[in-house]
Amino acid sequence: MGFARRVWTRQLVSGIATVAVMIASANVANASTTTMSDEDFDDIVASIAAVTADTAPLPPSDAGADAVADLLGDTAFDADLLTGLIDQTVALPDGVDLADGSVSVTSEEGDAASVTSGDLAWGLGVTFEVADATTVEAADGVIVAEGGASETYVGHTTAAGGQLIYVMADETADPTMVIDTEVPAGYAWVPTEGGGLSLMAEGSDAPLVVVAAPWARDANGTELDTSFSITQAGLVQHIDIAGATFPVVADPNWVWWAKEGAMCLGEIALFAVASAKVVAIGAKLVKFIGGLKATSKVAKAWATLGKDFPKFIKAVSTLLKILVNDGYSAVKSYIAQHSVEAAGWALLIGGGESIAGILGIGHCFNVVEEAL
Repeated sequence: MGFARRVWTRQLVSGIATVAVMIASANVANASTTTMSDEDFDDIVASIAAVTADTAPLPPSDAGADAVADLLGDTAFDADLLTGLIDQTVALPDGVDLADGSVSVTSEEGDAASVTSGDLAWGLGVTFEVADATTVEAADGVIVAEGGASETYVGHTTAAGGQLIYVMADETADPTMVIDTEVPAGYAWVPTEGGGLSLMAEGSDAPLVVVAAPWARDANGTELDTSFSITQAGLVQHIDIAGATFPVVADPNWVWWAKEGAMCLGEIALFAVASAKVVAIGAKLVKFIGGLKATSKVAKAWATLGKDFPKFIKAVSTLLKILVNDGYSAVKSYIAQHSVEAAGWALLIGGGESIAGILGIGHCFNVVEEAL
């Protein structure tokens, strides 16, 4: 894994530690009913921004989609047929790696075609490697690799994980894509409803990695049957090419779920230091709920909470921490015994992306969506 090999810098670690101390101090200072001032909150945000400025991901781009379009340029396949199927590419600057797994690393020219998570959580990492494929181009989070005479791959890093796009030029291409996955000891792939996969530790229902159900399209835009099987080496994606018009394009797409969980916990932590912002956020939430029918599940849940925004924040924070650490079954067990938390969960789920956006918990919403 030589492409853009990245390391933590002492400056980054030191800076984040300093910010953590600032937040802890602020929480202690505000343990009473006194809230943090806007100035104190803004100082913390500015400190985080200064520490992470040089380690921020590059702006999202269509680099991965463009690489696929380039491969399809001289064929009968209209790249517009893939709109919405190829995620945007997100890469970190050279020389930077976030050890929490918030970026994946791709291979360099001459290497086997692979995308790795780096460290996800507790020192764990996962690698997806295409068997018998060699990288011929590598730049800005995107690799292009060649397999057999009629097989090409585009791998790229995304905001939450990675994606491998398999381009089959003609009927001589192998209708199976073999993906070797190096996984931590004690973890195994488990099929999920809908055709996806989760990488789970024994006895846990909180995944480390989630692979979405695969898709496959032929040059006419026809959806082809495709599915995963689990082998000793890793994963195999099977594509039914009977009657297909070539080229055929398919993918596995995955999310480093431990990273999403870590980012979700970070969003929850901001609630603790953003108490001065509660009034403004609460006003947006009240306005949103006020525009809904009184008979809606969201409005009913809000009424159950006594229209108390801090109570809602506390309930949601509690449940999201349980979800990230222990999985959805633990959440269901908890809300069965706590009416306030049950109402908070109903409000969060009922409001979906709208409420998640108001609260600034997009990563948490991703975790919730996958749990459901």
